[in-house]
Amino acid sequence: MKNKYNLDFDLKHKRLKKFSISLGIDYFICCSSFLKKDKGLKFLKDTTDYQKRNKKKFYPYMWEKKVIEKSEIIMNTHIEKESSVLLGYVNLNKKDHFFILHGDDDAKWYEMPPLGFFKYVTTFKHKIHSFNCNSGKIDFFSDEYIDDEFKNKKLVYEFKATKGKYNLYTINNETEWFKKNYPYSNTIGALLVKD
Repeated sequence: MKNKYNLDFDLKHKRLKKFSISLGIDYFICCSSFLKKDKGLKFLKDTTDYQKRNKKKFYPYMWEKKVIEKSEIIMNTHIEKESSVLLGYVNLNKKDHFFILHGDDDAKWYEMPPLGFFKYVTTFKHKIHSFNCNSGKIDFFSDEYIDDEFKNKKLVYEFKATKGKYNLYTINNETEWFKKNYPYSNTIGALLVKD
């Protein structure tokens, strides 16, 4: 795979573990330690308070990162409200890979494609952010979890992962067919991968 950041991987008959995260609008990625801090939980509550969010410029259109007491969280806004983000997890070459696929008002995704789609069809063009995971657990969740006042733990998708630094890259589809049918949807998601 010809990618700017050399993210080639050997499939070896591996399959993605697939998850569908139900959304209101926003979704979040963090080390599990973020959810154990009072200031972190207060920050998440503030993101659902639109008066506070607009005043503090919380609205995370493009993969915004927030650091609170050395704990980092990455936020993104999903254009299609009350939709879902598709998440795939696999360990390749002893590195944890999380493939995040989201639609927009141009292209819709109804299921997670197989792992080969990400190797042979997509490219990883831009490094967006990095964050550290010191607990060995990475959490994915949406504002559905926050709106439920943190009671429904089933709305948090937690994965055991290797401790250390993780990088987030854009996933792009630049095939001629995709450009012709979805001219506004070049960036189709993101890859979070162990450094």
